[in-house]
Amino acid sequence: MLENYQALSIEAKKALIEDLHAYDLKELYLSLDEAEQDALFDILTDEKKADLLSYLDLDDAVELLSELEVGEQADIFQEMEPDDAIDIINELDDDEKALLIPELEADFKAEYISLSQYSEQETGSIMTTSFLKITPDMEIKSVMKLLIKDAPELEIISKLYVVDKHDTFIGIVPLKKLIKAKSPLFIQDLYEPSQFVFDKDDIEDSVNFIQESGINLCPVLNEQNEL
Repeated sequence: MLENYQALSIEAKKALIEDLHAYDLKELYLSLDEAEQDALFDILTDEKKADLLSYLDLDDAVELLSELEVGEQADIFQEMEPDDAIDIINELDDDEKALLIPELEADFKAEYISLSQYSEQETGSIMTTSFLKITPDMEIKSVMKLLIKDAPELEIISKLYVVDKHDTFIGIVPLKKLIKAKSPLFIQDLYEPSQFVFDKDDIEDSVNFIQESGINLCPVLNEQNEL
């Protein structure tokens, strides 16, 4: 890969990189000398930079990010999965964090603040907040429209999470079930109960519970039974 890469034109390099999995991009980056690494990083999109940083060792990712302007750091973090971003942000020194956090978009900043309150051993530290919450009084057509609009920004779309008027979690609607449903029909007639874990639960205990339950996605609740 190294020999082929070095022989390519800039445009050909960009085309190659666009098709690389993040792991392969990391391997390519690590195979280059420092000057070539800098040149590679310069032609990456923010999305690809996020991919690379997510796969590098934490120390290497922090060192690379520390060389960037704070605005560029923020743009890259916006393209990362929140848990990957938080791992890196937490390794920055306090002065770097103080400059970075105000530059983050409001939604991402709120998610960072929410997830960073947990220790590495708590389930909340690895949960995502990128899912769709709906309420029992919603009609399925309006839910589908909302899902189509928000889907590009969501990490989880295979299940929709139902909360009551107090924001208490009450169940889920699997996407397949929603698609098969026929209007007129309200979510209150469609949702089903779901097992869950708590945000303060030990990660290992939660993982064991999820595996034993045979489920692939599990709601994470706080002590008020909110998502």
